[in-house]
Amino acid sequence: MGADTESTSVEDLFYKTRDYVNTRIDLLKLKSIKRASAIYSSTLTFLFLGGILFLVILFLSVGFALYLGHLLGETYYGFFMVAGIYIIAGLVFYALRKSLLNLPFRNWLIKNLID
Repeated sequence: MGADTESTSVEDLFYKTRDYVNTRIDLLKLKSIKRASAIYSSTLTFLFLGGILFLVILFLSVGFALYLGHLLGETYYGFFMVAGIYIIAGLVFYALRKSLLNLPFRNWLIKNLID
């Protein structure tokens, strides 16, 4: 009778351990899905708002270029000036890209992966 009880206890322990491992794996899968969906939705929102911001900047740039062109007498002068402004802004942004883009994005990604 002792051998049957011992084998039943070992079998119960084995099944409970297997169930525990399966539950932990399911929990890790669910946590991964939660993190991935949070990152995906944040990225999608960022891209959508970035697209809207791009269109706003585009139309403001065209309007400003036309206005400058009207003030200077030739339309293309305004577009050249706006292009020059963007070249200067691009060079400044390129010089500061690590502090303006890389570090904040890296910190945001790490924060979302850890939480």
